[in-house]
Amino acid sequence: MKGLGRPARPILKALWRVTRATGVLTLLFVLWLAAGGPVGIDRWLDVTEPPVPAAAIVVLGGGTGPGGLPLQQGWERLYTAQRLFARGFAPAVVFSGAGTLNVSESEIYANAAAWLGIPRSAMVLEATAGSTRDHGHALRGMALPTGIVIAPDTPLIVVTSTFHSRRALMAFARAGFTRVRVVSQVTESLSDPEREPAGDPSAAPEGPVRPDTLTNTVPGYQPSDKRYGDLLFRMAYRTFDFFINLREVGAILLS
Repeated sequence: MKGLGRPARPILKALWRVTRATGVLTLLFVLWLAAGGPVGIDRWLDVTEPPVPAAAIVVLGGGTGPGGLPLQQGWERLYTAQRLFARGFAPAVVFSGAGTLNVSESEIYANAAAWLGIPRSAMVLEATAGSTRDHGHALRGMALPTGIVIAPDTPLIVVTSTFHSRRALMAFARAGFTRVRVVSQVTESLSDPEREPAGDPSAAPEGPVRPDTLTNTVPGYQPSDKRYGDLLFRMAYRTFDFFINLREVGAILLS
């Protein structure tokens, strides 16, 4: 009976070596991400471009969380759309997405966009697209507030997350669109200080204001030196980036 255990020992030692090596490589990879090292695949996934004038800004739904609110990536897309609209890149904003709640993602995102300052009169809701591949097909034939009917040659700005940009562009191309530009952020300054007064900082605003124009109204407030870019935060964010990018690559290969 003792002899039966001998052949298993080399196998166990080999498994232990593999496990130990995997652990070391995983730790080194996480530290690499925490130090700000490139993920690699994120550059391939990023096909975003600077915005150009278009017939409409199309915001792709990015999921909803507790309370029926957009997830973080959804808020980032909404803020980008608001900046694009405020800068006059397009006169209409289309919110596209079906979702899993009683209310569609398109309605939830449109409601949040109204808080950010996009007027309801400029909004169009598309609530049938259940996945990335559906957005382009769902938009064809939709009428915009300007009277334009979306066609394959209609110039569109598609707003989504950077990691999602390649798959989104592929989906619109497969739907026949030829004038689509994917945008994930706007870096230019929105406001002109000479044309847009800062307002009275001694009084609280009566309604919602754009985040980039919000001024302090709390007496005695002093910003702290707290930062959210320390080692542990970087490890968490960059690890998330890696796995979300890996998911995108898998979705592209399966599409």
